[in-house]
Amino acid sequence: MGSTLTRVLWMGVLAASLVGPGCSPGFDDVTEVKDLRILGIQCSSPQELIPLPPEALMTALQTFAPPVTLTESVDVSVTMLIVDPRKESGDVKVRLEACVLGSDRRCNDDYPIVPVADKWVPLGESSFLATLPPELLNAAMEEDTVKGIFGAAVWINGEVSDGETVEPFLKTFILMTDYSGGAQAQNSNPTMDVLAGEEDKEEPLELTDEGVLELETGEEIRFLPTVPEEEHQDFIVFTFTQDQAEPSGGFEEKTEEMTYRFYTTCGSLSTDSKSEQIVIFMEKEDPNEPKDLSVTFTAPDEPEDCIVWFMVEDGRGGVDWYELPVAVK
Repeated sequence: MGSTLTRVLWMGVLAASLVGPGCSPGFDDVTEVKDLRILGIQCSSPQELIPLPPEALMTALQTFAPPVTLTESVDVSVTMLIVDPRKESGDVKVRLEACVLGSDRRCNDDYPIVPVADKWVPLGESSFLATLPPELLNAAMEEDTVKGIFGAAVWINGEVSDGETVEPFLKTFILMTDYSGGAQAQNSNPTMDVLAGEEDKEEPLELTDEGVLELETGEEIRFLPTVPEEEHQDFIVFTFTQDQAEPSGGFEEKTEEMTYRFYTTCGSLSTDSKSEQIVIFMEKEDPNEPKDLSVTFTAPDEPEDCIVWFMVEDGRGGVDWYELPVAVK
């Protein structure tokens, strides 16, 4: 394992990527979607990898300065999943901007604020192109607590409104420094699928021709969200505990651990989330024991059409979701 300092810095960058929809207090049940909600925000790609030679890290630490000055803009596609079960259709206004976040959790106007979108879009999925200029990227590194030495975050900031309700949000686009000499791979968003059935007997969902799952009133069904093993990407982090003279000295390879979140417009879910992640500062069960990542959905007692959503996060900014229409007969 790396030093405590490295792990804390790394966790700080990752924790920033988790701030966003679904985190707001005030919901009676976070799994139950009753009104306007931003369920998911996906950046493609979820990070900008900045390859640097290993010696650049020591120089940056000694000078306590950003390890690089970026000179090119970065294009990021931002896709939002906006839902409102009160309406079969309708438009919402999306205001989006990219910026450096200030201590008041608002865009710091001492640095560039880049407009991304200010328009009405239909409920559901909408995508927007954000062009992040080098001035903004360098400002994010300069304003980072440790000068972007271990990466930094550009904030995708804004709000969604239906004319009455306003839902604010924050999503990070990660600048990730790589001192491995080119061994690091660019992160990508995972791809999610959902199976159903008893443990070790899960099968693909049986849907109608319209892609709807039909259930009886009060019926229970066990879902298992899945991400292929090959999409659990390996990545490299720097540590201070290994021999720098060794070819792989100072670096440690890790594998992504997925976190799943669940939402529904009817019935009930047995949990709001499941995770493959290892808890660092708490005692944990045997890490070699397979984790139960399933969730049980109980259909309502009255016939109803609804939607169940399955979300996945890879811990490095990568996000995907699966939308399942359900007809309860």
